[in-house]
Amino acid sequence: MKQFFACISLLILMSGTGVFAQTLNMDNYFAWCIVPFDNLNRSPEQRIEMLKNLGFESYAYDWRAEHLPEMANEISLAQKNGIEMNAVWMWLDDKDTVGNLSANNWKVLQTLEESGLKTQIWVSFPEDYFDNMTEQQRLEKAVDIVGYVSSEAKRLDCKVGLYNHGGWFWTARKPRENL
Repeated sequence: MKQFFACISLLILMSGTGVFAQTLNMDNYFAWCIVPFDNLNRSPEQRIEMLKNLGFESYAYDWRAEHLPEMANEISLAQKNGIEMNAVWMWLDDKDTVGNLSANNWKVLQTLEESGLKTQIWVSFPEDYFDNMTEQQRLEKAVDIVGYVSSEAKRLDCKVGLYNHGGWFWTARKPRENL
């Protein structure tokens, strides 16, 4: 554990000197979770500047509802600064059904369409999304909603990836002891 914190500390120290980007091949890395977990609550302009200073050329956009009004601006700023938004996170829960996504998820799709950003949409579910269902029901529910999001993504020339947030892949299957 001490080694982990030492490595993190070293990376933080190096990040302010430019050594970070020089030491690592930044083509192999991208930033993730910088929007909702930033304790400085940076603006889109500040986030893009931070990514540039750290040597990142791409990042995945993880958001919360309060960030969606500025998403289009952030996409534009990233493009103008040569930073690729290589993925956008989408949280599907019981408010999301085939043909009727939540207002936040529609906003994500609308912003992608208006900006013309061709990216990946990382689909995640809460752990309880498949509770109280048979294995067949779980599979059908997953296929239906992921299929629907995939059809919307295809319309936008985007791709869908499954993001295993919170272990939902395991909850969608038989309990581990029965595997």
